[in-house]
Amino acid sequence: MSRYYKIISVVCIFTLASIVIWVKRTESVAQKLVCTDIVSGCGNDLFKLKFLNSPQVMKPIRLQLETVNARQVYVSFAMERMEMGLNRYHLLKQADSDLWFAEVTLPVCVQGRSDWVVELEIKTQLETMRYQIPFKVDAKN
Repeated sequence: MSRYYKIISVVCIFTLASIVIWVKRTESVAQKLVCTDIVSGCGNDLFKLKFLNSPQVMKPIRLQLETVNARQVYVSFAMERMEMGLNRYHLLKQADSDLWFAEVTLPVCVQGRSDWVVELEIKTQLETMRYQIPFKVDAKN
């Protein structure tokens, strides 16, 4: 009986290690992009993200993403060294196009900071791509 338990233990450890390795391989590190004007749009060869109106804290912002081959798209907002709570948004695909839309709201920063980061996640059939796009909210808003 003891030998049987050793074999089962080895198989379980091997299975768990394989699962951990597979999960780590499928995770992607967020690529940081430079964005000079989020309202005009920012992106790379795979996508273009833009706000359809000027971003203001606690006011609705229409967000548009143009990309191909996406199955699901999510955005959230963060700041360096600051927890912003749950604010993950699922973008909806416009039928018969490569456009995705969402209406989002920037959370309030109690310190009054305006240095935001859009955390974009694009899921395709084969991979999940993550991007971080910094932008600023005009202090007058």
